[in-house]
Amino acid sequence: FFYLFPDGKFVNPRLRPLHRSALLSVDLWRCVEDGDGLRAERAHPAPVLTVLLSGASALQEGGRTFIVEAGTALLAHADLAYRAAHPFGCGDTGCHVRPSPALLEDLELPRAPWTAIALPIRAHLRFRLAVEGVALSGADGLELEEACLSLLAATPDLRVLDGGPARLRHEGLVDETKALLLRGFGG
Repeated sequence: FFYLFPDGKFVNPRLRPLHRSALLSVDLWRCVEDGDGLRAERAHPAPVLTVLLSGASALQEGGRTFIVEAGTALLAHADLAYRAAHPFGCGDTGCHVRPSPALLEDLELPRAPWTAIALPIRAHLRFRLAVEGVALSGADGLELEEACLSLLAATPDLRVLDGGPARLRHEGLVDETKALLLRGFGG
């Protein structure tokens, strides 16, 4: 595996970190070579949303095969053991979106070990443009973060918990900011 960065240099690790924040992280990946390492069984240590940007690959889990193609995503629970294959050849590109432990405290994930998502076109396009903005021009990651949250919101059977710890922290920060602004403007 290697990546061609905008400056023309090839870099090897498999993943290129794009964004890290208190809410989530995003890594860009591109498969350029099929092999034993790719076909080996693996698992992510925490829940991950895999979004395919181009190409197609097959997820093999428990005797089942699911085709993931551009415009689709897959939300996998932690420790889901799977294999990947490329029945249509290599060259697929995508991202892993990893919610932080703080964000996961506010989410109730679907019960199934993995959930396939046909992404709404608007959410997929917003995500793709945000990825390109960060990857190619070093744009601020805020738009990418918001696009990731939109993708999570499009996941069937995923619920945002009312009164979750991250939400309560956010509401507290909003209240503190309002109070500071009012004091600053004599309100």
